[in-house]
Amino acid sequence: MKFIIKPLGLVLLSIVLVACGAGVTKTDDGFLLYEGKTWIAEEGNPITLYILNDSTCGADCDSAAGIEFFRQNITRALSIKEVDVNDALGKDLIADFDPLGVPVFILGDGIKTLERNGEKMYDKIQPVLTEKNNRFLVDGNAIRMKIGKYLKEITFADLDSEPVKGDGPVTVVEFTDFQCPYCKRLHDQTKDAIANLIEEGKITYVVKDFPLSFHAEAKAVHIAANCALKTEGIEAYANTKNFVFDNQQAFGGKGDAGAKAYLIEESAGFGIADQDAFAACVNSGEMDAEIQADVQEGVKFGVSGTPAIFVGNKFIPGAISAEALIQAVNGQ
Repeated sequence: MKFIIKPLGLVLLSIVLVACGAGVTKTDDGFLLYEGKTWIAEEGNPITLYILNDSTCGADCDSAAGIEFFRQNITRALSIKEVDVNDALGKDLIADFDPLGVPVFILGDGIKTLERNGEKMYDKIQPVLTEKNNRFLVDGNAIRMKIGKYLKEITFADLDSEPVKGDGPVTVVEFTDFQCPYCKRLHDQTKDAIANLIEEGKITYVVKDFPLSFHAEAKAVHIAANCALKTEGIEAYANTKNFVFDNQQAFGGKGDAGAKAYLIEESAGFGIADQDAFAACVNSGEMDAEIQADVQEGVKFGVSGTPAIFVGNKFIPGAISAEALIQAVNGQ
């Protein structure tokens, strides 16, 4: 952590350090170096940042990115307190905030009075805070911090109405965006492995909708895939999924209505026998609630981008390789 000392502060700090016998040097631009570090002055008193974590979690629960977020966006003057979930304070924080998983970031009560550049930081971040006992839980989704370890069993809703293949002991739930290039990469890299894992009876494979708002045609494509499932069944859904990823560039730029028209026109190519029923479904809006429910559920469990896979109780974001997926399944 660096603190810049303004000119008067340089003089005062220099007197203190020299008096204490410390070795002090000065940089070319006038900053004071103490033990090789350039210290940067920060407005306000230090704020306590509690990091609730699980010491057994390892790299999956690394909190470094979260700490850097608070230093860059809240204050560099942080007093960081690592709290294990099994400590007395850890149990109190769990009782107060009932977090879904860790790491969890909780600010101390000094945040209410902290100002930065004349702006009260509490007013700025209040919408993503939950207060209990003068501590403030920060919404992990708001700062894009993924859950490294869940403290509760993950139970996904409405699986009977979702596209499901296989009946294995390990549930693999994929949140996808059919217009996302990284989702296409994941699909291309893992589709054979998923098919093999299903055939071997190892997994129950579920796909959930997570169309991102900046992909203009994504929702229309997800509507079409859900309509394929409704009108023709799981194999038609699987064929639709393959088709849209194989032809991702073809519907891009067509807009919502254009993408729907394109998929209706091409529907025979991905196994839709009753094209009238399919077209009626695509144009009806009846799948909107289904897609929105999937998105809300994804956000609840920490999904902020796609692709995102849950293997049992383990969350794996990104376009992972087939080998990584198999390893995760075998590790359950």
